[in-house]
Amino acid sequence: MLLTSGARDSDERQRTLRATIEWSHDLLSEPEKTLFARLAAFAGGCRPEEAEAVCNSAGELGMDIIDALATLLDKSLLRQRADPDGEPRFWMLETIREYADERLQERGELDEVRQRHAETYFALAERAVSGLRGGQIADWLDRLEREMDNLRTLLAWSLEHDELDSAIRFAAALWDFWWLKGHAEELRRWSQAALAEPGRLSREAEAAGRWLLAEYSLVTDEYPSAEENYRSSLALYERLGDREGIAMCLNGLGRLALPRGDYDEGERMLRKGLAIARELGSAWHLAFALRHLASVLAAQGDHVGASALLEEALAVARQIDDIHMVEEILND
Repeated sequence: MLLTSGARDSDERQRTLRATIEWSHDLLSEPEKTLFARLAAFAGGCRPEEAEAVCNSAGELGMDIIDALATLLDKSLLRQRADPDGEPRFWMLETIREYADERLQERGELDEVRQRHAETYFALAERAVSGLRGGQIADWLDRLEREMDNLRTLLAWSLEHDELDSAIRFAAALWDFWWLKGHAEELRRWSQAALAEPGRLSREAEAAGRWLLAEYSLVTDEYPSAEENYRSSLALYERLGDREGIAMCLNGLGRLALPRGDYDEGERMLRKGLAIARELGSAWHLAFALRHLASVLAAQGDHVGASALLEEALAVARQIDDIHMVEEILND
């Protein structure tokens, strides 16, 4: 009897809540209703700049995005909090978001808005790449962590809509974030799902995906899997003539040789990767290869050579203001 009564009470609360949401929604102007529905695309909320890009990209609302968001806030259809950097973040209670999603589907805009959402977070990822390899690494790690639910939405959307090329490149570029923030296992599962149908991928995307799986396997000590995926990725990058991708795989194979005690192979691979980094003028890859080559030399007893390489790596890392790499080199 109590269970039955509880279920009825719960159903009644849900009906009351829905009626309240509908009442507030009906008070909105048409542009405000459009904004409300489109905001359902965001998981975990958004900042005004992302709301503008996804919900008002052509200025079709005919009103300032901040004013429009404030209206939804006043009508309790939206919540606001400040991100740690002081920027406002707007978000919906899940029940309200579900109602907004229903309105979005009714409007026939679901696919278009999800597409805009994906494009917006691809663009955010592109901005994050340089930040993760420079003095803003801590800020970008925190920013991406706050956007994790939106990034998950992006990855799921890409699997469903054959947008795997862009998604895999985005995921690979943000590898440092996935690993440092504890999301590497989740990324591995997604990468395996993406690679399960190679016919849907370009060679570039498959190469990046194989490299991602290799990196995960290396840091989790799954060495046979790491080697298989590094070599598969290397072969693809060589066919593409992608020198940066080749350097990434050579550096990975060089690092892989270290725990196996195969120092000659490790040195050979890392020196090849180092040469390409110098050729490309890629400071980050140069510092990375120098640091790991130093580890190989030190393991062989060449501490003078290792020290010289670490000094050069440290100078390059400081030049590009990569605080994270500077700390790693100083701890070596």
